[in-house]
Amino acid sequence: MTSYIIDDDQHVINAIIKHIEQIPYLTVTGHHTNPLLALNEISKGEKPDIVFLDVEMPELSGIDVIDMLDKSISVVFITSHSKYALQAFQKDVIDFLLKPFSFEQFLKCISKIQGKIASKYNEQKEINRTHLFVNPGLKGKAIQIELAEVTHIEAIEHSACIYLTNEKVIINMSIKKIQEKLPIKTFIRVHRAYIVNIRIIKMLEANLITLKNGIQIPLGEAYRNELMKQIQE
Repeated sequence: MTSYIIDDDQHVINAIIKHIEQIPYLTVTGHHTNPLLALNEISKGEKPDIVFLDVEMPELSGIDVIDMLDKSISVVFITSHSKYALQAFQKDVIDFLLKPFSFEQFLKCISKIQGKIASKYNEQKEINRTHLFVNPGLKGKAIQIELAEVTHIEAIEHSACIYLTNEKVIINMSIKKIQEKLPIKTFIRVHRAYIVNIRIIKMLEANLITLKNGIQIPLGEAYRNELMKQIQE
């Protein structure tokens, strides 16, 4: 992860840099005591993952600066006064460090940010995943499946049948294994023998799912709550 530091006290900047030097997966791309010049540097250079931002500065307060930063940047407020904590969370900052803070407190903050960035990355990866390569049971052969065309998947003993809009493909993989490769926001297990594309569902009635193509699939009681949760979301 990359970071940028904005604080009108150079001693604080130096202290943060020393903390960062102890964390192998975090680097500093820049720092400045003047928030206006810092904003200019950030806009012209590589966008950092994190900005450590002082709240009280003479030229421009951190409360004002945060509104000028790219919304995808994780902001950590640093201040000597806990009274700014409420404003920090109203501005949706990712964390709040009260000066002087220890390395342990700093590391805890970074670990929290790392988890959130990883989560965002995985969500974006799921959104961008549109195809899947599968092996039809022949060594050295692979078939590319367009996920938008998959209506449902059925377990057949130790294999699985992937039903597409106009064809079906049988692969030598268990339904559990193929479920692990599918985007969880789109494909959901509804029965021990079935996975469905939630976008293809037309109707739910008792223990039966009707797809838009008219095919009906049983809904297992053990899977009902998770399906209803996905539908509500």
